[in-house]
Amino acid sequence: MSSSAATILGITLFLAIIGVTLLFVVSAKLRAEIQQLFRAFDRSERALVPLVIEVRTDRDRLAERLERLSDTGSDPSRR
Repeated sequence: MSSSAATILGITLFLAIIGVTLLFVVSAKLRAEIQQLFRAFDRSERALVPLVIEVRTDRDRLAERLERLSDTGSDPSRR
């Protein structure tokens, strides 16, 4: 193998090693950021669940009240 071929092979191997190392570093950073996003979503979801339950409960209660108020079958003079 000539010296120029060995130089090209050495540079190619060096660049490949650098590329793989950068790939691992970027991959680790992305995994860490994704884990942080999942944790933030979990915290947000836990904070919002009681609010959603309360809204649904109020919605059901108001729907029942509307049904009672709009029931004209029992007293035609009532609005």
